[in-house]
Amino acid sequence: MSKIAFIVEGKKTEKVVIKSFMDNFMNSNNFDELDIEEIVLPMETNIYTLYKKMKEYDFFEDLDIINIIEEVFKSQGKSFEGYKKDTFGEIYLFFDYDRHANDVDNHDDIIDEMLDIFDNETENGKLFISYPMIEAVKDFSDEICKEYDECRIRIEDFSKYKNLVSKRAAKTDFRKYDKDTWKFIINNFIVKTSCLFDKRYDYNYDFYINNVFPRSIYDKQMDKFFKVDSSVMILSAIPEFIIDYLGRRVFEDNFRYKYCDNYIK
Repeated sequence: MSKIAFIVEGKKTEKVVIKSFMDNFMNSNNFDELDIEEIVLPMETNIYTLYKKMKEYDFFEDLDIINIIEEVFKSQGKSFEGYKKDTFGEIYLFFDYDRHANDVDNHDDIIDEMLDIFDNETENGKLFISYPMIEAVKDFSDEICKEYDECRIRIEDFSKYKNLVSKRAAKTDFRKYDKDTWKFIINNFIVKTSCLFDKRYDYNYDFYINNVFPRSIYDKQMDKFFKVDSSVMILSAIPEFIIDYLGRRVFEDNFRYKYCDNYIK
């Protein structure tokens, strides 16, 4: 059995979300060929603090993210179970864009560098970013797509987002998410990325796999939204990971619409 490390920002929400998609996809009968065990390692801090820790421990030259996490766990008084980098066949990091962190001046320089460092799950690890935060996974609809103003959020409103999405989300309890719920979530992500990448009518898996990944999503967010009006498209990293890991079958089974009526130009 292969072990996968999920290095996450929060202590509670991420664990519940990961358990839900693992139960509904990775450990379900639909993917019997997978033999994996997930190990969730909550940092209890944001990506910018992780970056500072990497600088503090001088881990940029000979990077071992598991060693960094061990140091963070020890500083928090938590047990680390003796994990080493070679314990895991793959390492994934899930963090929020969290642009409203007040103790950071160079948010985008840090994200830019972290995406370059963490770009391969079998080496340093692969970083997935939620815009603006993990709760974006709730922000889906059973309609084709949302209104334009519900598809994006301004940086100044990031701190209000948890409350906002809890009011408008169709389902708020991750423990009750079933396979059908995840189908809506995955489809919502696909439709949004078709809009983000200007592929309204001819979006397909071949284009997706060659063009849509954490770095290109970030670059599109910056060029299309942030540099224009200091906003980002609300986009969850969780369905991005599911498609990345499980491939064409998940993309094509869950893409129910060919384009978004409220297309963002």
